[in-house]
Amino acid sequence: MNYAIITALFIFSSIQFVSIFGEISLINRALFNFTVNLMQKTAKDDKSAILSPFSVSTSLFMVYLATNGKTKEQLQKILGGTARTSDLRKQFANQIADSAKIKSKKYKLNVANRFCVRKGFPVKDSFKRMLRLYYNETVHEFSFEKRKGFVQGINKWISRKTNKKIKDLIKEDSINKDTNILLMNAIYFKATWKNQFMKAVTKEREFHISEKEKKPLNILLTH
Repeated sequence: MNYAIITALFIFSSIQFVSIFGEISLINRALFNFTVNLMQKTAKDDKSAILSPFSVSTSLFMVYLATNGKTKEQLQKILGGTARTSDLRKQFANQIADSAKIKSKKYKLNVANRFCVRKGFPVKDSFKRMLRLYYNETVHEFSFEKRKGFVQGINKWISRKTNKKIKDLIKEDSINKDTNILLMNAIYFKATWKNQFMKAVTKEREFHISEKEKKPLNILLTH
């Protein structure tokens, strides 16, 4: 039996679960299915995991913008189902823009995306324009010979974006002579629970991670 605890950060600004008063859009349905499949893949081993479908999908959308042919068709199906291409682009444009504009005293959200290519690797100007339009980003270059400085720069950028929670996203051995493209993505989210645990009824109890492993954890008691 799999005892993995999967916590997904459902930060899709536009996703709403189906209610008796409305229907879910084609894109949101596709993204919901993507989220479920992503969680199932992550839960294959007996380890806890925290994942953000929003973060992963916005990263994949960069790949979608860069591809053509069958690859683009497959990504279209994953991210948008049978929705029109124009609708898919519009929805992601809104989601990415909304996440970049978020300013709140109650929580903090930073999403970092970066598209990197080996120096000399051909990149179309049309993709560069779309990357600027959707992500306010440019295509960054790296080389195998100068990978040390590149890796240091990427890790400093990620550390800044995640409030120093992620300091080593990549290492020098992440890049070899055959590496042509690197897709970078990270998300930082900090907030308090809407309904926080009351100290008077919070006690330390044993939490069973699996049949053999357990650890002490603060638990809210109802009686």
